[in-house]
Amino acid sequence: MDKKTIELISLIRKLIKEYETKHDALIFSFIKRNGAYIYTEITDKLLEVCRLQKEDVINQTINNKQQIIGDTYNQVYNNYEKAWSGRSVFYYLTPTTNTDIFLIITLEPQSDKDNNIYQVDAHCVAIDKRELHEVKVGLLDHFSEHEPIE
Repeated sequence: MDKKTIELISLIRKLIKEYETKHDALIFSFIKRNGAYIYTEITDKLLEVCRLQKEDVINQTINNKQQIIGDTYNQVYNNYEKAWSGRSVFYYLTPTTNTDIFLIITLEPQSDKDNNIYQVDAHCVAIDKRELHEVKVGLLDHFSEHEPIE
């Protein structure tokens, strides 16, 4: 009997989709124009958990959002680059605007019929650090924050 390999990103994507059926979706999207990543969409619930306003994010570039991602700009930018090249990316981060949580994020590139990426959609789950310390110690401590898991 052949053992089936579980692809980590696929499993996490399925768990996030299941989460979204039971809770408010935490989604944002971005595009790339002239070498800059620009946020085009974000759900109200994600704004709420990150303690942000829509105008803090929409039509802003990743360069303008360093107050949210802190000094991890290069890691986030590299994750966006991987997604823009057509790869699914999974990572987690602590937004500087709400350090009581961390966001588990999957970046899913969207492509047209010619396989040109036109947008990346990010699906997130917010986890309260105080409630899930054991899980973070057991699972996520094997990965650095912002480190893509591929």
